[in-house]
Amino acid sequence: MKKKIIGILICTLLIATALPAAGSIDDGLNQKGNDAALGPDLVYSPTSHDFGYVVTGQTYETTFDIWNGGSGTMTWNLGIVHTWISPNPTSGKSDGYWDKITVTVTIDTTGLSPGDYEGFVSISANDGGGLRYFNIYCKVRLNSPPNTPTITGSTSGKAGTEYEYTIGTTDPDGDKISYFIDWGDGTYSGWTRCRTSGIKFNSSHIWDEQDSYEIKVKAMDTLGAESDWATLEVSMPKNIAVNPLFLRFLEQHSHLFPLLRQLLGL
Repeated sequence: MKKKIIGILICTLLIATALPAAGSIDDGLNQKGNDAALGPDLVYSPTSHDFGYVVTGQTYETTFDIWNGGSGTMTWNLGIVHTWISPNPTSGKSDGYWDKITVTVTIDTTGLSPGDYEGFVSISANDGGGLRYFNIYCKVRLNSPPNTPTITGSTSGKAGTEYEYTIGTTDPDGDKISYFIDWGDGTYSGWTRCRTSGIKFNSSHIWDEQDSYEIKVKAMDTLGAESDWATLEVSMPKNIAVNPLFLRFLEQHSHLFPLLRQLLGL
């Protein structure tokens, strides 16, 4: 009899150990229920963009990403209120972060008066979250190009010798200025770093060949407006061949031809 009782107790303990607790079963069912109830969840980033200063009559772009942070399939649509703001695409769907969509937002300042502007693109989805917004800020201004630069320096010299030139200009709007230098021999400076309006700088160059060259300089402000070209003619003439006998004569009678000696560089 005792053996039967012990056997029953052992079986009971084994069964109890193999089965999950009632609380665990309920927790598992509740978790599955929560996952099913979560559904789509609209996520987008960033939520805004500030273009800062922009010029009237120009277009500018930025982007933001949309994806489903929940479960199932999320569908979304964009609403357009402001005529100067254009998103693309305007609708889509997502099953998760791995198939997020990048939306390009373009602003067109044509026809906008100078001033501060705020706008938005509205975003709706089938997640029950109502409207959300991608906010846009910008400061529209008129922009005048920099004044034509000035170039000062030697206009003649010898090939193979380095010559320095002083360059500068001002910007009517006080913007910083970058310069592009064409040395006339097929070499260019590229756009220099931006400098304060009205501050001049020096740049030097060596012409390897004896010839005549035209230096050209253009200025551009930080908003992309470019000046007219400034030019400076530079000549690297050939050395004058001097007869040795004539040179000896000049050396012996230098007091008679001081100007000629100076012109010949003797």
